[in-house]
Amino acid sequence: MRIGVIGTGVAGSLFAASAKNIRGVTLRAFDRIPLNDRDEAGTGLNIGPNAVKALRLHGGLGIDALRAVSLPWRRWLIALTNGNKIIELDLLDVAEEPGLRIRWSQLYRVLRATSASCTSYGRSLEALEQDSEGRLVPVFRESSGALVREGAYDLLVAADGRYSRLRELVDGTPRSVYPGIGTWRLLVRDGGTSPIDDYGQYFCGNARLLSFRLPNDCVYIAGSFPLEGTGTVPDYLKTSRAQRRFFQPENGTVSPEVEWMLAMLDRHIDDMNWARTQEIETLHQALGGRVLLLGDAAHAMFQTLGQGATQAIEDAVAASAVVRAQPQSPRALCMDYEDRRRDRIEFARRFTREATDTLLPGADPVTGSLAKGQEPFLAKLRQLYLDVV
Repeated sequence: MRIGVIGTGVAGSLFAASAKNIRGVTLRAFDRIPLNDRDEAGTGLNIGPNAVKALRLHGGLGIDALRAVSLPWRRWLIALTNGNKIIELDLLDVAEEPGLRIRWSQLYRVLRATSASCTSYGRSLEALEQDSEGRLVPVFRESSGALVREGAYDLLVAADGRYSRLRELVDGTPRSVYPGIGTWRLLVRDGGTSPIDDYGQYFCGNARLLSFRLPNDCVYIAGSFPLEGTGTVPDYLKTSRAQRRFFQPENGTVSPEVEWMLAMLDRHIDDMNWARTQEIETLHQALGGRVLLLGDAAHAMFQTLGQGATQAIEDAVAASAVVRAQPQSPRALCMDYEDRRRDRIEFARRFTREATDTLLPGADPVTGSLAKGQEPFLAKLRQLYLDVV
């Protein structure tokens, strides 16, 4: 079977590295970005314990390298921005092992190294064609502007992210759902004296600051704030004065952690990455089983609980396990994969929506956060972290 992988982010790199040497499979991956172009990309993220377990159970590909460039994620603190603690959860009470705190650039570097030998870079997908045997022929544009065709494939894997060009070509633009939440993200590279340590969330009404320390004295900070509508975040909200109004109580008293984050907000307001929280409908396969979708291309979900990259890792190891079990027809392979992942992804989506309740207008963040330290929320958290497919 000839397999072509479009995109070598989290899911694409892992899948390609795992499946490239399977007997009966010829695999080639393609990425629009040059190999070292993401060396300083992005901010930070937390990878859930379920992804670490999935990697461990499926051969441990890349896990030691990921641990070497990350910090363990073991604590989940929820507090108010004035310093009042609501809950503090030890992840080992609900998981078998800690999660990871890592920079996006380091995650990309480790995972792309595993698939570099089978990847062609600087290839931007433009169109799809079909050969006389019904195999799919991806048409790429090189950085020079030239169009190139690099073979025909029995199966194409869409792993090119939330705005997947391959998904658009085979199924149209997916419908997005917006819960009314704006976000910004910031990587602080000189956070050596910061009071921030492990994963913490700090609420002021329905606005929330999130932060955790990363290797090499870096600190990741993210802000979430009420924002109705669709489209880009309006410029009038992209100021430190506008953002401070969301996170400072009326009396102005904040905890040392929040005081430091607000100072970083003032200093680095022009370095923020801005977005709206959104979710897209799930699509596991298309074109009668000739296209398999993984990661954000298949099921971009709300960022609450940090399941975006985490589920992409689960997708990749599950898909490679299906291929390894029996390199069968593309249609049978896609059906087997979807049977394995359908319920798991739907559970993760529902639970992620449920966990977003404290960010929604009108919700009580104290009541909602207290519920996250009790059953049945903890039972669902155990299911998320332990029941890896």
